[in-house]
Amino acid sequence: MSEGTEGRNRGSDSAAAEKANRGEFRALIDRLERVARTRGEPDLRAKGTYVQRAGFWLACMVFGLIVVVTFCLLGYWLSANAELQHVERLFDIIVLKALVPIFTLILGYIFGSREGRVERSET
Repeated sequence: MSEGTEGRNRGSDSAAAEKANRGEFRALIDRLERVARTRGEPDLRAKGTYVQRAGFWLACMVFGLIVVVTFCLLGYWLSANAELQHVERLFDIIVLKALVPIFTLILGYIFGSREGRVERSET
């Protein structure tokens, strides 16, 4: 057998093996999904209610605001040579005492209402 023929055979063998692996992987995923459905576990891909989706986006925006404010305070501290105590106080007031409680409130509503929906559907 020539080297070219041998290389093509190896290439087709690896392609066939890859295709078989993908088929086995897909079969495993299908089996896991069937097991999850039979156990009555919630479908994680199911969309929440309109209010839950709006809460999710609101939580993303609040988290983004936390990140932006934190970087702005860090930039202010580095560029203006401000006292660290002043920047820490601003961070404490703006981020820790205002934005983080709002963020946790929104997340608590999102996850609490999702858990409540699952418990109500089981009864």
